[in-house]
Amino acid sequence: LSTLLYRRGILPLHPLPPFYRTQRNFHKIFVAAIAAMEAIIVDEKDLKHLEFVIYCVETYKGVKNLDGKTAYRSLYDTGAIEYIDENYEALHTFGNENIVWNIDEYLKNQSERT
Repeated sequence: LSTLLYRRGILPLHPLPPFYRTQRNFHKIFVAAIAAMEAIIVDEKDLKHLEFVIYCVETYKGVKNLDGKTAYRSLYDTGAIEYIDENYEALHTFGNENIVWNIDEYLKNQSERT
């Protein structure tokens, strides 16, 4: 998510201080960041993409029975977050099962490359 926001010039790319890394504080900061981004983002397309990426992470998390941190980290580390953003036009027309299937296929292809 931070890379997506960095690429769009919304947030600088830097590691979070240790205070923000705890789950309780992360949630508070995440909610505040979303509110701030909604105020900053002038292009409605950016907001739709961001909301869709969040939706996909939440859907993937629920289907795979993962906690949010694990789901986000695995999708971020493999480049799936960028994949979702770059393929928004196609993916946003799919149902939940097809979104998860596409993410799984992307992850499978990425693991075969390494």
